[in-house]
Amino acid sequence: MLLQAQAWSLRPLSLRSLLVRTVKIIVPFPGGGINDVLARILADNLAIKWSQPVVIENKTGAGGNIGAELAYQAEPDGYYGCARKCLESLSPCA
Repeated sequence: MLLQAQAWSLRPLSLRSLLVRTVKIIVPFPGGGINDVLARILADNLAIKWSQPVVIENKTGAGGNIGAELAYQAEPDGYYGCARKCLESLSPCA
Protein backbone atom coordinates (compact mmCIF):
# COMPACT_ATOMS: atom_id res chain seq x y z
CA MET A 1 0.00 0.00 0.00
CA LEU A 2 2.77 2.47 0.76
CA LEU A 3 4.54 1.32 -2.37
CA GLN A 4 1.59 2.60 -4.38
CA ALA A 5 1.80 5.96 -2.60
CA GLN A 6 5.53 6.12 -3.28
CA ALA A 7 4.92 5.35 -6.95
CA TRP A 8 2.52 8.29 -7.08
CA SER A 9 5.14 10.50 -5.46
CA LEU A 10 7.69 9.59 -8.12
CA ARG A 11 5.44 10.15 -11.12
CA PRO A 12 5.35 13.97 -11.12
CA LEU A 13 9.09 14.44 -10.47
CA SER A 14 9.63 15.57 -14.05
CA LEU A 15 7.04 18.29 -13.41
CA ARG A 16 8.59 19.40 -10.12
CA SER A 17 9.78 22.68 -11.68
CA LEU A 18 6.17 23.50 -12.55
CA LEU A 19 5.02 23.41 -8.92
CA VAL A 20 4.56 27.01 -7.88
CA ARG A 21 2.11 26.80 -4.98
CA THR A 22 1.21 24.64 -2.02
CA VAL A 23 0.20 21.05 -2.72
CA LYS A 24 -2.71 19.78 -0.59
CA ILE A 25 -3.49 16.20 0.40
CA ILE A 26 -7.04 15.72 1.60
CA VAL A 27 -7.42 13.06 4.31
CA PRO A 28 -11.11 12.19 4.76
CA PHE A 29 -10.54 10.94 8.30
CA PRO A 30 -9.91 12.63 11.69
CA GLY A 31 -6.49 13.89 12.70
CA GLY A 32 -4.34 11.67 14.89
CA GLY A 33 -5.40 8.40 13.26
CA ILE A 34 -3.20 6.16 11.14
CA ASN A 35 -4.42 7.78 7.91
CA ASP A 36 -3.44 11.21 9.19
CA VAL A 37 -0.05 10.07 10.50
CA LEU A 38 0.92 8.28 7.27
CA ALA A 39 -0.27 11.19 5.14
CA ARG A 40 1.86 13.61 7.20
CA ILE A 41 4.93 11.40 6.84
CA LEU A 42 4.35 11.26 3.09
CA ALA A 43 3.74 15.03 2.96
CA ASP A 44 7.04 15.73 4.73
CA ASN A 45 8.92 13.55 2.26
CA LEU A 46 7.18 15.09 -0.75
CA ALA A 47 7.87 18.61 0.52
CA ILE A 48 11.58 17.81 0.68
CA LYS A 49 11.58 16.07 -2.71
CA TRP A 50 9.59 18.80 -4.47
CA SER A 51 10.97 21.79 -2.50
CA GLN A 52 7.38 22.90 -2.17
CA PRO A 53 5.02 23.00 0.85
CA VAL A 54 2.65 20.03 1.12
CA VAL A 55 -0.30 20.53 3.47
CA ILE A 56 -2.64 17.92 4.96
CA GLU A 57 -6.32 18.85 5.16
CA ASN A 58 -8.46 16.59 7.33
CA LYS A 59 -12.07 16.68 6.08
CA THR A 60 -14.02 14.18 8.14
CA GLY A 61 -17.57 12.94 8.09
CA ALA A 62 -19.96 10.55 6.35
CA GLY A 63 -17.46 7.69 6.41
CA GLY A 64 -14.92 9.62 4.36
CA ASN A 65 -17.42 10.78 1.74
CA ILE A 66 -17.13 14.48 2.59
CA GLY A 67 -13.37 14.51 2.04
CA ALA A 68 -13.68 12.36 -1.07
CA GLU A 69 -16.32 14.73 -2.48
CA LEU A 70 -14.07 17.72 -1.78
CA ALA A 71 -11.22 15.98 -3.63
CA TYR A 72 -13.57 15.12 -6.48
CA GLN A 73 -14.63 18.76 -6.81
CA ALA A 74 -11.08 20.12 -6.57
CA GLU A 75 -9.65 21.82 -9.59
CA PRO A 76 -7.83 19.15 -11.65
CA ASP A 77 -4.52 21.00 -11.66
CA GLY A 78 -2.36 18.45 -9.83
CA TYR A 79 -2.17 20.45 -6.60
CA TYR A 80 -4.70 18.26 -4.75
CA GLY A 81 -4.55 14.62 -3.76
CA CYS A 82 -6.76 12.40 -1.65
CA ALA A 83 -5.40 9.87 0.85
CA ARG A 84 -7.86 7.17 1.84
CA LYS A 85 -7.84 3.67 3.40
CA CYS A 86 -4.52 3.95 5.26
CA LEU A 87 -2.93 5.33 2.11
CA GLU A 88 -3.82 2.20 0.21
CA SER A 89 -4.19 4.65 -2.60
CA LEU A 90 -3.18 8.26 -2.89
CA SER A 91 -5.03 9.63 -5.86
CA PRO A 92 -4.04 12.78 -7.69
CA CYS A 93 -7.15 14.77 -8.52
CA ALA A 94 -6.17 15.31 -12.14
